[in-house]
Amino acid sequence: MKWLFYLIVLVYMLYRAVYAKETNRVTVDKIDYYRKSPFWKAGSRHSINCKGSSKSQKIEWTDPAGKAIKQIPSNRVYALEHTVPSPAGRIPASLLHFKSVTLDDTGLYTCRSGDSSDHAEVCVIDPVVFKNIRTEVTADLGRSITLNCHAKGNPEPRIQWKRNDNLINEGEDDTKYKLNTKFSSDGFESSLTIFSLTSEDSGLYSCVAIQENTEQCKHSNYVNTTLNVNHAPIFEDGNDTELVYGRFNQSINLVCSARGYPAPTYRWFSNINDSTLIEFDKKQIEFNQEANTAILTVTVNQTETFKCSAKNEYGEAEKDFKLVETTTNPAGGFEIQYLHVSGFKEEPSENDWKNGELVTKEFPISDDDPDFKGSITKLSELEKNMNYWVRIRVSNSAGVSTWSTPIQIGALTENEDLQEEPQDEEISTERSKSIAVGNSDVTFYGIFFAGGILVVAAVCMFVMRMV
Repeated sequence: MKWLFYLIVLVYMLYRAVYAKETNRVTVDKIDYYRKSPFWKAGSRHSINCKGSSKSQKIEWTDPAGKAIKQIPSNRVYALEHTVPSPAGRIPASLLHFKSVTLDDTGLYTCRSGDSSDHAEVCVIDPVVFKNIRTEVTADLGRSITLNCHAKGNPEPRIQWKRNDNLINEGEDDTKYKLNTKFSSDGFESSLTIFSLTSEDSGLYSCVAIQENTEQCKHSNYVNTTLNVNHAPIFEDGNDTELVYGRFNQSINLVCSARGYPAPTYRWFSNINDSTLIEFDKKQIEFNQEANTAILTVTVNQTETFKCSAKNEYGEAEKDFKLVETTTNPAGGFEIQYLHVSGFKEEPSENDWKNGELVTKEFPISDDDPDFKGSITKLSELEKNMNYWVRIRVSNSAGVSTWSTPIQIGALTENEDLQEEPQDEEISTERSKSIAVGNSDVTFYGIFFAGGILVVAAVCMFVMRMV
């Protein structure tokens, strides 16, 4: 039976030769940064643990410069050997400890045991603090105003200004904006001056502070200031009479909405003739302060004209809505306008829409199809996997409607839904092929390994007999 003993020793030696490296591997625990702050705050205390895999391992840490970190607890940064439990018993580990992290501690730390190593990327930042920021300011039409931002942190922050999430570039429009930044012992002070204010300048302005310790270690934070420009109410689509079509006895919602600051108050009138107006009771009007609208619900029974008045302390604007009774839907078309969502966290203003893409479509409607309620069109210019703000308006021989309330949509790849099932089948087929190939490989190597053992056993028996 000596040959069996020799065979077992030989197989064990082969196993050790093949898998010795794996038994000496090391694993570094993932650094658990705070979700909103992917860095360690300067001055804080932290530790990183590295675990081995076998009892006989020797583990050491090296810093970003490649120098070994000593096991001296009196140092600010030191390594500490200990053991941790595992299914095979307690195994060695090493704890890299920072008593108080500094910006210079940023970098790649390596845990090593023999030829095995693992890494931990450390990022240290003293996050920026904003001071003396006004969250809301108000200015008169035609005046100029300066918004100030005071930020302090380490690394020293780089300041950017944005309006409604759109970057304001220095020198882009010197007649409209002026940027100025200066450094003091108390941090960076940046100012944005806006000249000749118009109603379109109202919005959300953001002071963004960007800190860069290394290419991999960055952080940014921002603070917002809302600018309100005092101005009289303005109807976005102009003051021209708006034609509203409806069938006899159909209920129609007339929506009045004007932009102004302070927010305007609304009144609805029935326009009997050029000199006679009858005001509707406020109980008959649906006011929505958040959407800044006043909705009047009327019934179509004849051609009538209604007037909406929007007023604040800086002026008043009026708009007529003409109700037209019709038995069919007039032939016409529609326009679709869209903007990338990435440029606008909030709903774009009318001025922002001026830069939007415009798509015009026509759809004929005949008297034979009085129940026509819509049309389907494909926007082929959209980029896949992108989100857009979209609005629409329709037109006919009598005029053009107002723009609809913008909504957000996501662009899909062409025929994505139709290809879903074939893709699943294809994936299933590929997986089946992979499994078949995997099983084939396992079978081959299993037979090869078993055959090798038999050959070795036969050789051992032959040698023993010769001896």
